[in-house]
Amino acid sequence: MRSVAATDWVTELADARAAGFDCFDMLTGVDRGETVEVIASVMRSSDSACELVSTQIDPSSSFPTLIEVYAGAAWYEREFAEMFGVRITGALDARPLLRRTDEGAPTLLKGTVLGARVLTPWPGDSDSGDDAKANRRRQRAIGVTDDWLVLQDTADE
Repeated sequence: MRSVAATDWVTELADARAAGFDCFDMLTGVDRGETVEVIASVMRSSDSACELVSTQIDPSSSFPTLIEVYAGAAWYEREFAEMFGVRITGALDARPLLRRTDEGAPTLLKGTVLGARVLTPWPGDSDSGDDAKANRRRQRAIGVTDDWLVLQDTADE
């Protein structure tokens, strides 16, 4: 995997395209705390060679689109922007793909608390006759505070 500066991102992938990597395979990210690591995978259709290119970005900054180099990157960029909260400059369509709205915290950032994990009962908990489950302590998701548990108690009523 080649790691490049964020300013060289589009140029590096354009060079890969010129070197015969004609198929855009994937764009994903990893939350590294203060930064998000962006990873792109491109393939060469003639011999199935694969190349990974990565960069580190600040999630609050904007990030350039790759659609001028790889038209197939458009869908991946929409998904990446939605899940990590990164603004893609030059993107053709910024509507959310998976979430109903782009309000709220991006779901793939480590700091995002997923309320459904707290408010939705686990499907196996409906079998109240199981003595082994009665002794099991309910675990909280990371980042869940006592406030969430109050919300759950009111949802159960």
